[in-house]
Amino acid sequence: MSQMEWNSMLPSLISLNEDLQKIQNEGISFDVRSGNFVADCVPYLTESKEIKAGILVFPMNMVDKIIKKPTEHTAFWVGGKPCEMDGTPIKGLGIAEMHNPLFDTIVSDYRFSCYPDNGMYPTYYDKILNYWRVITAPAVNTDPLACRELKKQKLIKPTDSKLVYWDINSSRAHIAGLTDMFKGMKVAIIGLGGTGSYILDFIAKLPLDEIHLFDSDIFKQHNAYRAPGAAPSQILERNITKVQYLSEVYRQMNEAIVPHPEDINPDNKDFLLGMDFIFLCIDNAAVRNEIAHFLIQNNKKFVNSGIGVSLRDGGLAGIIRVSFGEPNQYQHLNDAFDTTTEAGEEDLYRDNIQIAELNAFAAMESVFRWKQSLGFYQNSTITYDIEFVMNKNKIIYDDPTV
Repeated sequence: MSQMEWNSMLPSLISLNEDLQKIQNEGISFDVRSGNFVADCVPYLTESKEIKAGILVFPMNMVDKIIKKPTEHTAFWVGGKPCEMDGTPIKGLGIAEMHNPLFDTIVSDYRFSCYPDNGMYPTYYDKILNYWRVITAPAVNTDPLACRELKKQKLIKPTDSKLVYWDINSSRAHIAGLTDMFKGMKVAIIGLGGTGSYILDFIAKLPLDEIHLFDSDIFKQHNAYRAPGAAPSQILERNITKVQYLSEVYRQMNEAIVPHPEDINPDNKDFLLGMDFIFLCIDNAAVRNEIAHFLIQNNKKFVNSGIGVSLRDGGLAGIIRVSFGEPNQYQHLNDAFDTTTEAGEEDLYRDNIQIAELNAFAAMESVFRWKQSLGFYQNSTITYDIEFVMNKNKIIYDDPTV
């Protein structure tokens, strides 16, 4: 079986095997490489009493994706000799030098022979946990903070995904197969204000191939109160663009994110033709209309979102609207992109009040509708326009095909 096949199998392996789920719950970062269980970022203490990270490897006894009981007690190690706090090798590991090819270009430095009390490990969870505790104990007792930081820096990256670490949420929920539908897809978010930044927050958790961000604006103090998370004051002092700030934050989780500190214009709009989906989240009506018509002319799938909120009688009222368009289904967008709207009304989204939870609501509906169009969520009723009327607490769904 190729490494790519092993990688694509891992989420389902985790969902099918309690041992792997329990290992994840212990906070141990691991991978499966060519049938081997691989624990990376294993902190250990060297002879010179430095804390470093090694790799623990052993073959898995598996039949038809079901992991059976371990058939041996040994393990392979890539790294230096794990030592006690006094700098002597850990005796309980039975360390023996062995240069054995494991997978890819990885070759072991040592073989460990650590017997359990009853002579054989009953489960892989017991085996992994025992080795982990024996190897890491001296390092953890020396400097627990350094060990935690080391684990953060050395997380294993799935080789067939741009996600920096494993999506264990999908495997724990047994929906890894569904999540796989996003692999290889390219999407763009145009406008990274309140709604666009929340859309990024949602889709950054997916195994997309490319996530392109377009916005030339600087990330300012008012943006911090619309965007997800808590931007430190130092970010505001840097005077950087929204896409630069957001890419720095979210690329820590997903390396598919590509920032473009520019707006979509006649010179670069053809870039959108290579996208599988576009989220349109800009507040300039004229520019929004121009981009939307370009997408319609080229049969691109996209969603437009906007918020129209104002202060009325001492409280906030208004409408959140999300409009979805796909080939052969664009006629309902005439109202959303009406270029004849009178001045003063055409930029309803631009000058109105923006509140984080309203931006998050618009983003949620946008991402939900996109996922639903792909089959991730079931769709018994076709919905292309969604409006939330705030003061009536009412959601209106419009099916233009009826």
